[in-house]
Amino acid sequence: MYVMLLLIIITILVLSFKSTKKLRNRNNKKILESLNNKLSRLHYKKGSDNYYKLQQKLLKAGLTISPETYQTLKLIMPVLAMITYILLKLINYINLKMGIDNLAEVARILNDESILNINFKIDFLFVLLIGITTFLLQGALPFFMAKVREKANKKEELILQTYTIMLLKTSKPIKDILVSLSERADYFKPLLKTASEKFSTDQVGALKDMKNSAPQKSEFLNICIALNQSLSGDRKLSGMYLESQRHMSREINKQVRIRKQIRNQGIGILIMSIPIAISIAVVGYPWLIYTIRAIRSMPI
Repeated sequence: MYVMLLLIIITILVLSFKSTKKLRNRNNKKILESLNNKLSRLHYKKGSDNYYKLQQKLLKAGLTISPETYQTLKLIMPVLAMITYILLKLINYINLKMGIDNLAEVARILNDESILNINFKIDFLFVLLIGITTFLLQGALPFFMAKVREKANKKEELILQTYTIMLLKTSKPIKDILVSLSERADYFKPLLKTASEKFSTDQVGALKDMKNSAPQKSEFLNICIALNQSLSGDRKLSGMYLESQRHMSREINKQVRIRKQIRNQGIGILIMSIPIAISIAVVGYPWLIYTIRAIRSMPI
């Protein structure tokens, strides 16, 4: 019986492995689409403010899935997590039942019959907690991914900015500059690639669309402005504009680092002063009580 159970588990694992490989195929997209359609009533309506906010959140996190698929997975994964927990409890119960002879020997040696009390119990409140935790973690995942990507994007922006300044000093065409930047970009690669492909048919529209899609108050937005200026103006002035923006960004980052250092030093001093204050209070408390009692005992 144990061999049969092991074979069943192996079969389930193999089938699940095959299904995960099929997720990458087009056939599995149809499954996701059908699930999206079935759960569409629980999704944000396309075109609503919540749908747009979710779409922007996924883009910032670097997730390539659609808002519909994300919402479907957000609803399905808690259920799968709860089912997985119940299955693990069931497998553990079956293993204990099949090893009852060994448990009986252990109970005899330890003289503890309670070891043989094997019951299949499931705390449904804990199962519900697993589902709620999974649901909340999925909701927080794009936020943390966006924070991580934001730090990496700032480094990429500075690299692209420096490289753009160098390219503007050459006689390289704007389209070739876009291609060169896209080859060295990661986060901004889709925007640069789309602009370079559209540039041959609509130069102004390609740069305008890239500018409108760029994050606001970012170094990449300054790159878009400089490339747009260089298309109809002096490339030297565009390069000077980028250099001034880079110098300003460095000064701002320097001030931010100084503020963080001052704040961290203040927090460190505060943390170090807490044990000292506690020690002074512990040592000085008896003297304070003694002084108060002495004052009270003085004749008036």
